[in-house]
Amino acid sequence: MKKILFAALLMATSFSIFANPAQTTVQSASTGVVIEDLKEIPKKSRDFISLHFGDLKISHIKTEGKFLWREYDVIFTNGMKVEFDNEGDWKEIKSKNAVIPSSVLPVGVNLYLGENYTDKKINKIEVKRYGYEVKLDKGPELKFNQTGNFIGFDD
Repeated sequence: MKKILFAALLMATSFSIFANPAQTTVQSASTGVVIEDLKEIPKKSRDFISLHFGDLKISHIKTEGKFLWREYDVIFTNGMKVEFDNEGDWKEIKSKNAVIPSSVLPVGVNLYLGENYTDKKINKIEVKRYGYEVKLDKGPELKFNQTGNFIGFDD
């Protein structure tokens, strides 16, 4: 009897999921919640995406967290990923193949990279409490303060 009730419950749940094709979120235990609507993330994040990545198509948005704190990962169809915190501030940008826009960094960082690493592509940028950490393709990890001045290499 328990098996029959369990099977009926499973079928009813499956039917309700497939009966609503307009559903905009999908729950996954291992990856958090996948969102398809950009309006579900903070406005500050949407503005950042529009300004720096407006020409790219979003594949999906993953959100993780509970209660009052959530983090958002916006994944683009070219494989680039931008992570945002609960406030909508970007924390990290990663890309294996696509070019990360230089407009996300302070002018000082771009000048330093242009003078010293013209042949290197940026793979990852992280916002740290001291400023920025920039990982170059087949190159070093560089540290910059909040105004964009080079302060050293990451260990």
